[in-house]
Amino acid sequence: MEEKKLKINGEHFAEVLESEINKLLARVSVKRATMGKVKSNSLLKLIDSGRMTKEYILTEMPKLQNKTSTLPSGERAVLRDIIGTAIYRTAIEQAKKEAEEEQKKGK
Repeated sequence: MEEKKLKINGEHFAEVLESEINKLLARVSVKRATMGKVKSNSLLKLIDSGRMTKEYILTEMPKLQNKTSTLPSGERAVLRDIIGTAIYRTAIEQAKKEAEEEQKKGK
């Protein structure tokens, strides 16, 4: 089987990232509503400070890659997890789309 390199579309990545953030915020909101007061953690600190946004994460992303981010390690880990999930989902969706397009060409 031929190995193919996949370039991730930046616009699609931003959409997927926003979707992942919204899912995470919804889960945290439900958790807080059902449990009441929740012990503070890195994720909650990012949410409560208003930094859990697509724009903030996209500006922090190069700093995380270059290891120049000044965020605490827990917050960096949370952002890396969200970014990694978004990259994975974007790559899977893009690969699936390309495979479907190739199948249409082959017919």
